[in-house]
Amino acid sequence: MKKYYISKRSLLNGIFSVHREDCPFVPEPEKRIYLGKFNSGDDAVKVAKMICLKTDCCYFCLQACSQLTKKYSSDWNNPVTIKVVYSEN
Repeated sequence: MKKYYISKRSLLNGIFSVHREDCPFVPEPEKRIYLGKFNSGDDAVKVAKMICLKTDCCYFCLQACSQLTKKYSSDWNNPVTIKVVYSEN
């Protein structure tokens, strides 16, 4: 089982990315929310969608997800920041 995180800031297309702990693009601790330990990225995305509906697996973590729930679009929405208080300890 690996730890998964959701970025507190959306991509330019408005989608918040879910990252595995070993992802080279996982945000710094102050810029992410710990989701928990999961066997798959799909399970992590399901939990992340409880925080924010516009959530998907990180492009580079795709092998951890069997499929993307939505394809990344090329629209240029303003980035959004979310704040959730949750501790991984």
